[in-house]
Amino acid sequence: MPSLKLLAVASPMDPGLAASIQGATFSLTSSAESAGVQVEFLGLERDADRVPTGGRGDLAIAVMTGGTEAMILRVARSWEGGVALLATPNSNSLAASVEAAAALRSEGLFVGVVRAGSWASFRWNEVLRAVRMSEAVRVLSRAKFGLIGEPSDWLVASPPTLGPLERLGASLERIDMDRLVEAYKRYEPDPKEVEEIISRARESHVPREEVEKALRMKRALEEVIESGGYLGVTVRCFDLIGMGVTACLGAAALNDARRIVGCEGDVPSMISMAALAAVSGRPAWMANTTDVGRGSLLLSHCTFPLRLAEAYSLKTHFESGLSVGVDAELSTGERVTVLRVDPRGARAVVGAGSVMESSMGRETMCRTQVLLSLPGAERLIRAPMGNHVAMTRGDFADEVSDVLGFLGFTVSHL
Repeated sequence: MPSLKLLAVASPMDPGLAASIQGATFSLTSSAESAGVQVEFLGLERDADRVPTGGRGDLAIAVMTGGTEAMILRVARSWEGGVALLATPNSNSLAASVEAAAALRSEGLFVGVVRAGSWASFRWNEVLRAVRMSEAVRVLSRAKFGLIGEPSDWLVASPPTLGPLERLGASLERIDMDRLVEAYKRYEPDPKEVEEIISRARESHVPREEVEKALRMKRALEEVIESGGYLGVTVRCFDLIGMGVTACLGAAALNDARRIVGCEGDVPSMISMAALAAVSGRPAWMANTTDVGRGSLLLSHCTFPLRLAEAYSLKTHFESGLSVGVDAELSTGERVTVLRVDPRGARAVVGAGSVMESSMGRETMCRTQVLLSLPGAERLIRAPMGNHVAMTRGDFADEVSDVLGFLGFTVSHL
């Protein structure tokens, strides 16, 4: 069940509104609970000096009247989490909300306004969406990323830069490959984790000892991420093949919404994954642009976030025939979002499509294979931005566009 903190603010100028405001807050909290949203009500405040500051978590501010702009700014400037303003046409609620939101956005704080005809008629999925977008901007603009080794030699259009994110405060740190290798050598596989990964697989075509080695690499990657406090890392993974192991399964097991693991030292793809994950709250997949048709896109790679898969099989890594790759399955017809960010050019392209087929078993491409129906996919050839794209489940194209646009990217739609 989604949860949300809720604060109501109102002007002290008209105390005669007190009774109606109390009724409005009751209607608001009741409608949230009816929609399956768990609300922690922080109270009704009418004094800017008394509003709660420095809080954490997802927050919706119910703007009951005009004259509340100073209270809204005071709360939002100090809040550690996503913030949305809830407004109606009554008592200058909407007018105050858009004034406050404009002021906060000019300061780099993305705060959305959600409007409804009455306090009992909010669509809470829209409220949660607005809060999630606000939090995504906050996370991405403050993110710390790591590059393990150098970008792979073939990534000639994917330089290691954060572009607009760096100007906002995000950072990219170089990490010596030896640090990952040394961590790998220290770790032994966790027998329970090995058994869980194998038992959950629909099929396994690799020896158990290969899964053990791959999960040792997972633990090494996890150590690097946690010790550096990184939102995401990308690793020059083909250099690991000489050790008889790849990072495919490790990345698949680690990837979630707040822990991004990219491949081949590809920084733009890591940012693309992080943006999708921040907006959707789900892991994202980095994949090759394997084929483009009229309104279709075929993606493939040897890793896939296990948390994102309907099912998966364990196979070898495609190019080397070694270690462990992942062949993931998705539900036919499911909506997905595809994103490619070019930080050097401060550009991005995003599109929403549907799964036509997955786990296709073709021997001439990487192990996870997903064919999408994607209107406008031909743009990836007509105006190429690079090989890799990121994908996640669900249609978040509009939200991603708004978030990246606010962060300084020029966003095009497929």
